[in-house]
Amino acid sequence: AKGQPGVSGSDPNHFGYLEGNPAVDASGRVYVSDTGNNQVQIYNSNGSYFATLGTGWGQGNYQFNSPTGIVISPVNGDIYVSDQNNQRIQVFTPGLVYKATVGQTGHWGPDNWSFNTPRGLAVDRNGNLYVADTENDRVQKCTLTGGCVTFVGEQGNGYGGVNGAGVSDFSHVHPTSVAVDNAGRVYVADDWSNRVQVFDPSGAYLASIGGSWGQGNSQLVRPLGVAVDSSGNVYVADCDNQRIEKFAPGYPNWAQVNVNGFGSVANTGVWAMAVYNGQLYAGTENTNNGEEVWRTGDGQTW
Repeated sequence: AKGQPGVSGSDPNHFGYLEGNPAVDASGRVYVSDTGNNQVQIYNSNGSYFATLGTGWGQGNYQFNSPTGIVISPVNGDIYVSDQNNQRIQVFTPGLVYKATVGQTGHWGPDNWSFNTPRGLAVDRNGNLYVADTENDRVQKCTLTGGCVTFVGEQGNGYGGVNGAGVSDFSHVHPTSVAVDNAGRVYVADDWSNRVQVFDPSGAYLASIGGSWGQGNSQLVRPLGVAVDSSGNVYVADCDNQRIEKFAPGYPNWAQVNVNGFGSVANTGVWAMAVYNGQLYAGTENTNNGEEVWRTGDGQTW
């Protein structure tokens, strides 16, 4: 183990406070966001110290202001560091040489290529970068040459109401961490709604993990981290329950057979279902129109 319980420090064997997921490169080196010391500590696979990335607090190319998430590109080994209070992502080569900045240093905003407290990061097999743009209530998808676009979420609507209806369902998120699996599915830790949301590579909603506050299995309280291994197992940092929950592969493989809310954000949930004479019936609560019943015979047309 690295670090000493209850003892902070800035040398290779101690840390300030720690935030965000660590990262592991192809050689097995481990990268740790030493958030309180505004640096990244790097260790060999045997635990020995390798190097420190960063020269302390500041806005320079090798400086950080509370770094959090780290991810290694599977395409070229580039190192991405979420420099959250500088409102940017810094990119370094595998040789720890500064390469680029994603975002605008010291500037926060809701437009593309701007962030508001970026935290978790992920890179897919095509080199696309996903950023948990936390206080903008969205995940941005970025490339170094093409800029950023909103992948999921709506700026200013992490959890609230639209047209009198709750919008915490589907793609409204307050993201703190993001991960990508081998199939390109994107997992978003949504701490305000106590869940992990799963989206396909185009941003279409697939499934939710959790979504219920509590201490039981599949319940979460302020999940702050999510990771997916090569076998598809999903790990969730269930922060206020002081535990890690593991979910077996299969969650995102269910097929969604209706459009979100049956086409209306006012349909806040499906409360009951039944099958009769070859038809599936689903009862919803609609905050504008009252209760509704939908039915389908083919699992597609309602």
